[in-house]
Amino acid sequence: MKKLFLIPILVLNTLLLYSQKSELKREWLYKDSLNYHNILQVLSDSSLLKKPTLFFDKIIPFYLKSNKDLGFGLTLIKGYQYGGYTTANISALIYDKEIIQLEISYSKDDKKIIQLFAEEKNHINQQTSYINKSKYKKYVAFVSTKLGDTSNILNTNTEYQRNFNFLTNPILSFRYGTICYSGGVEPKGRIAINYFIAKKDSNALREIMKRYNPEGRLYAVDALLKLSNDNIISLTNDDKLLIYKIISSKIPISACIGCLVSNSTANQLIKQKIDLSEEIKIINQENKIRKEQGLQKRVGY
Repeated sequence: MKKLFLIPILVLNTLLLYSQKSELKREWLYKDSLNYHNILQVLSDSSLLKKPTLFFDKIIPFYLKSNKDLGFGLTLIKGYQYGGYTTANISALIYDKEIIQLEISYSKDDKKIIQLFAEEKNHINQQTSYINKSKYKKYVAFVSTKLGDTSNILNTNTEYQRNFNFLTNPILSFRYGTICYSGGVEPKGRIAINYFIAKKDSNALREIMKRYNPEGRLYAVDALLKLSNDNIISLTNDDKLLIYKIISSKIPISACIGCLVSNSTANQLIKQKIDLSEEIKIINQENKIRKEQGLQKRVGY
């Protein structure tokens, strides 16, 4: 505990001199310094990544924004560490009782404040990222058993990659909707999926449906159904089966309609009805075999 307070004290004189020459308050700068070095201390103990509850308890102060079930055993935690002038944005993916991905970021303006007291040898970049590759691969493999194997994306177009990554990254949080918020604007997910609709890129949409962001998957279902309704593509049996799995899932979806925001299910949000009789027949046949083998039946996911 002594070490935690020693580092900010060493820079106190620097903060005092700076605050005297500017309009920044010394007390707020000192609080920012305490918070920043607290983050450094927590990150220095890698064992905390295996103890998510303790990890967040060690971040002082930590304000929880959301705790979201992403399905397939994955949980997204989002929160903040508020200081005087600076705010650390903290996002973590938890799988198999461990933090498998962590992102801590500051705004550009915040980084200017942090540079006043951050030691170069012990410095957090504007965004610090951690990923447990082996655990993440285990999660990806599990999702593949439920939604199907993914294919490598060969398209190197920057706009393509940006929209694809946005819609599939589970650590990103966005809402499913068409026109949202007080300004009546398209949410970011809708803008991203419209790129693939405009390109009539059904292959990309099929890939997004198999990946790791619940709202991204639902946007892809919506887009694939639109291309089908416009007679641009014909849905295959595999398409319909995957759509059925996603629509019948109980995984919560963050949604927005105008100024209203809510957590819903895919079935509540997708209004279009499609003929899933063949797909339901396949699942019923599979469940009959699973019952004979003494296994639990599968409904949706």
